[in-house]
Amino acid sequence: MSNEQTLVEEIFDPFNPPEPGAEEELQALQTTLTLAKGFSLLLAKCNQPKQRAHLIAAIKTALPQFHIQEIHFNQPIHHLLDELRGKIADPPPQAVFVSGLEYSLPVAAKADKTPVVANLNASRNSFSKVVRCPLVLWVPEYVLTAIIQGAPDFFSVRSGVFFFTPKIEDTRSLAHSLMRGDVNANFNLTYDEKLERIQTIKGLLADYKKFPDERREYHSEFGLHIRLGLLYASLGDYSSAQDHLQQAIYIAQRLNDDGLESSALDALASLYTDQGRWEEAEYISQKALELSRKIGNQILEANILNSLGNIYFQQGKEAEAESAYCRSLKLFRQNSDRVGEAYTLGNLAMIRSDQENWPEAEKLFQQSLEIYRQFGDRINEGRTLDALGLTYYGQGRLEEAEAIHQQSLRIFEETGNLVEQGLALKYLAMLHFDNGDIKQALALAEQAVAILEKTENERRLIEAKEVLEEIKMQRSQLEASIQ
Repeated sequence: MSNEQTLVEEIFDPFNPPEPGAEEELQALQTTLTLAKGFSLLLAKCNQPKQRAHLIAAIKTALPQFHIQEIHFNQPIHHLLDELRGKIADPPPQAVFVSGLEYSLPVAAKADKTPVVANLNASRNSFSKVVRCPLVLWVPEYVLTAIIQGAPDFFSVRSGVFFFTPKIEDTRSLAHSLMRGDVNANFNLTYDEKLERIQTIKGLLADYKKFPDERREYHSEFGLHIRLGLLYASLGDYSSAQDHLQQAIYIAQRLNDDGLESSALDALASLYTDQGRWEEAEYISQKALELSRKIGNQILEANILNSLGNIYFQQGKEAEAESAYCRSLKLFRQNSDRVGEAYTLGNLAMIRSDQENWPEAEKLFQQSLEIYRQFGDRINEGRTLDALGLTYYGQGRLEEAEAIHQQSLRIFEETGNLVEQGLALKYLAMLHFDNGDIKQALALAEQAVAILEKTENERRLIEAKEVLEEIKMQRSQLEASIQ
């Protein structure tokens, strides 16, 4: 057994849960703080930000003469000790409370391999020189696990670990609040909002797992896994997205709910489509379609038909794609689903654009845009703008195309959709290349590659690299001709 496994089992023994009541843990932490002499490392596991705020407020109330400095990070950091050097107050506090480390590993498939965790291990012996009082790291469970696994030497110098589990009612209340509204609204959040939402949902799921089976809300857990999967997908972290969507499928099967399983399968098929995994995507979509028809859910069926059409279209099977889109459009209109109608109109416009039927493509894109703007669906507005820009590009209307892609780029930058951001930059690079502006084209293509390298979308990254190489080749030829 490895040292890391021993440490994890020491802390997380499923047959002997370490969490006493919150009041007892809080009292134990307060006592440890008042008795500490000089530096000591304390870890407080707390999954919910609201609960953490209440606990810290309770400590300050109980110890009014005890000077506590709070340091909260709301952006990723690479080296905790270096960050603390310039932030410790003068005169020195009697304790330092640090929170927000989850921002430094929100989307890592292997959280224990991130720089901030590795640097904890490397600098473990230097903390006492910078922080001459108790240092309390307030972390959600997955960050604590990452520290145990990725920084065992740092973890070994701890003086205590304190576990705060929320009330079941509080967890349910927060979960229900996050479940309100359309699941796809997650795509329209800003980048920072997405990171915060990811952290909140991961904490909630960790808390649910601590509850007795009969008190868990599996429908809520299903919804949280779906939302988390879509959030990860929007950031290009496909492995994490796949993991959570598969967990959602497992829960749906456990609940024997064909509707939930169908929607989760559809989300997973879309994820595979983004990666160019056509056969897997089609197989899963057909299974989802069968389930949707079994329960007679026409909106779900229409969504899946759209997904199936996308699979066909991206493989060049335009007749099959158009058939699926037309069936989808009919169902959306029968059920007065305007956003679904907009999505399908945009997909039909893509076919017309591919056929170089520019007037019809432009008309359909404009209809789609009008609906998205009416409903405030920014991410689909951005995607449609990009598609319309390509339609202009195909006609040689380069200035109009550039203006459109600039609009979409701003939307993707604000919403933190990295794959789409990379695509918009690639399209702009192509436009500048065709205009003979090699310098600007090169800069844009390099930005596109750099952003797509942060994601797991190999297909789009390869496309961007091909554009970049073509621009570099043209630049080399021009330089050679000048010489």
